[in-house]
Amino acid sequence: MNERRARQRFPLRLRTQWRRWSGRPDQTWPGQTLNVSSSGLYMVTPERALKTGERVEISVWLPLSGRPEGKCLTGSGRVIRVEPCAAGEIGVAIAMDRLGWLRGEVDLTAA
Repeated sequence: MNERRARQRFPLRLRTQWRRWSGRPDQTWPGQTLNVSSSGLYMVTPERALKTGERVEISVWLPLSGRPEGKCLTGSGRVIRVEPCAAGEIGVAIAMDRLGWLRGEVDLTAA
């Protein structure tokens, strides 16, 4: 099987939070990346009715070495694949079209 990915993937497990582009701002769900690239990410999240082509907003927390705070990337993207994972979870591939840093540091100990 030929590799179809355009960018190199890095196996990183990072905490995420996402919401539908057209959803309520206070309606967010947790997730965790399994891999990331310069153009997208693949995450697992509790099962929600996400569809291919749907737009999402996402936050990804990056830890700072030896410190309880971290940096947060925020952005938006389009769901390009949804597949079943473990019981009650789905795997979601997202092609990012906008990504930027949230100003300041974020407490990673606050779940």
